[in-house]
Parts: sequence; structure tokens; C-alpha cells
Amino acid sequence: MIVNCLTKLRKLLLPNAEVKRELKLLKDTFKTKLEPPINLLNKYHNEKAVRSKKVKEISTQIVHKQGRLDDLTSCFDRKNETFESLNGLIKQSKDIQSDLKSAYDQLKKAQSSKTDYYDWANRNKSLWNGYSGRKGKKVRSNFNPMGVFNKYTKGDIDRFKANITSAKSLIDRLKSRRTKISSKIQSKKRSIGELKELCGYVKTPEGKAEIKDIKHQIPKLNKEKNVTDVQLTKCVSKIDETKAIIKEIKADWSNQKRNIKLS
Repeated sequence: MIVNCLTKLRKLLLPNAEVKRELKLLKDTFKTKLEPPINLLNKYHNEKAVRSKKVKEISTQIVHKQGRLDDLTSCFDRKNETFESLNGLIKQSKDIQSDLKSAYDQLKKAQSSKTDYYDWANRNKSLWNGYSGRKGKKVRSNFNPMGVFNKYTKGDIDRFKANITSAKSLIDRLKSRRTKISSKIQSKKRSIGELKELCGYVKTPEGKAEIKDIKHQIPKLNKEKNVTDVQLTKCVSKIDETKAIIKEIKADWSNQKRNIKLS
């Protein structure tokens, strides 16, 4: 059994001169047999590339024309929607402006309280017998020492500073929002201008003619695309069939080569 295996292996790997001659004849035969289906396969591949390119081009045309048609036929609705959106943005802008005024009032109040605290603290340090250290002037006519000393506590200055920081932070956020809203408002205004121009064009004979022409072209393009899709599908099917034929021929060739080597 081992001898038989070695003999087969030798014949497969080291064919003699007669076997080589037969293998060359076999190769020439199958090369001739393979040539037609290989040529057909190349032809179908080229056809597939052409069909695929055409489908892509038609699809692009359909998308472009449908988009243009949508723009023309929906411009009035889009103009109204843009106006509504603009009004909403303007209201937001007014609300932000109102919030900014309140924030500035809070900042002013906190800064005033802070200033008053430091004035009180300085008077409190120099106060003696109802006089301040500023040019010897009386602090008030009806002097009440306890009222002066009890006006603020030590924690008040921290609260005033925190209120100032909070107000400034709120103002920065509101300004940032106002800037973004203003940018959107300008964008909406530009869009409205473009839509007004487009709506004006739609009312003209040229605009009406373009809409009519596009509505006529789209079905024709869809029909052409469907036909090309069918042709492409057939082409792919032919490619698969031809590949199967080539594979079968190569399998037959391989089997015959083995038989010749082992004979």
C-alpha cells in the first residue's frame, strides 16, 4: 500500500516525457475551450460597468430634478414656515434682552451693596463719638452707634461678592445666547429673501414652464432607469452563468490532468 502511494506521488510530481507531451496537448485543448467563455465573461463585465454607470447617472438626474421640483412647489409653504421660525427667534431675542436687563440690575445692586459694605466697614473702624475719620464730619444727625455697628455681618461681603460673580456669569451666558440667536435671525432673514425671490419666479411663465417640464422628465427618467436596471440584472446573471461554465471546464481539465499523470 505504501509502495502504491509512493508510485502515485512520483507520477503526480515527476511525470515522464510522454506524460508531459500529453499534458501539453491537454492544456492546448482546454485553453482553446476556455477562450470563448472567458471572452464572453469580459464582455459581460464591460456591459455591467456601462449599465451600472448609466443607472448611477440617471439616479443622480432624478434626485436633482426631484429636489428642484420640491423647491419650486414648496417655496410658499417654506416661506411661511421660515417667517414663523423668525418670529419665534425674535421673541427669544426679546426675552433674552429682558433677562439681560434683570441681570444687569442684579449686578448693579450687588456692586452697590459691596461698595456700601466697604464704606460702612471703613466708618466702623474710624468711628468715635459719632464722628468718622473723613475730615471730622458727622456720619448722621441722629447718631445711633448700635445701628452703625449692627448694619452688616462678616458674611455679608462674601454674599455680595458671590452675587456679583453669579450676575456676571449669567450676563455672559445670556450674551452668548443672544449672539447665537442673532446669527440665526440673520440666517432666517436671508432665507426669506431667497424664498421670496423663488416664489416670485414660480409665478412667472418661465417658472410654470420649468415645473411642467420637470414633471414630464421625471417619469421618463424613472422608466429609463427601470429598463437599465433590468438589463443590469440580466448582465449579472450572465456573468454568474459564464463563471459556472468556466469553473466546470477547469474542473474537467484538472481531473483529466490527474488521470493522465496516474495512467
